[in-house]
Amino acid sequence: MRLNDGMIALALSATVLASASAMTGCASGERVYDPYRQDYRQWNRGENRLYQEWEAGTHRNHMDFRRRSATDQQAYWAWRHR
Repeated sequence: MRLNDGMIALALSATVLASASAMTGCASGERVYDPYRQDYRQWNRGENRLYQEWEAGTHRNHMDFRRRSATDQQAYWAWRHR
């Protein structure tokens, strides 16, 4: 019985780790071009938090930043630099 308990604990731990990494979305540290500063920015947890704040404030459904239209991306950067 102890072997089964260990396997369950291992499976649960793996699930928790996998879901935590999946929830970060675009916050993987990728570089994203910022046309207002004309450079690339690290997309980290802080940027992801601000992006989600922008989505909520502008009543947009959540979507990966890279999949947004160029117009929406520009709107985010304009909001971000105010």
